[in-house]
Amino acid sequence: MNSRASVLVIDENQHESTLAASAIALRHPGIQVKAVQSVGAALRYLQDAAAPRLVILGRKALGEAATLLNAVPAVPIVGLAAELHAAARDRAIAAGVQAIYDRPPSWPEYRDVVTEILRNWLGSGT
Repeated sequence: MNSRASVLVIDENQHESTLAASAIALRHPGIQVKAVQSVGAALRYLQDAAAPRLVILGRKALGEAATLLNAVPAVPIVGLAAELHAAARDRAIAAGVQAIYDRPPSWPEYRDVVTEILRNWLGSGT
């Protein structure tokens, strides 16, 4: 992998991971995105790939965050999910997820949240 920023998106819903990858590509075309549908698939991918600079987890993956944190301990891991219950949010934060963002219902708001995530965790120069 080259020196460009990279993001790993883990969401069991392929539509959601494609949406995240599209939002990243539209606002930050220089960022490489790898989307997978499970933490297990992410772990297999990470065996042969350099660690990403950021991991974004969907709803189900947030519940398995501790497993992933062991594989990429120095990488920021954040969540992006709609209507996440407080208990699930608390478990993910306790497992080491740095932040959880609410998934907005509309595309413009969603795109803006993804941009905020990138700015907050990769810096303004992304």
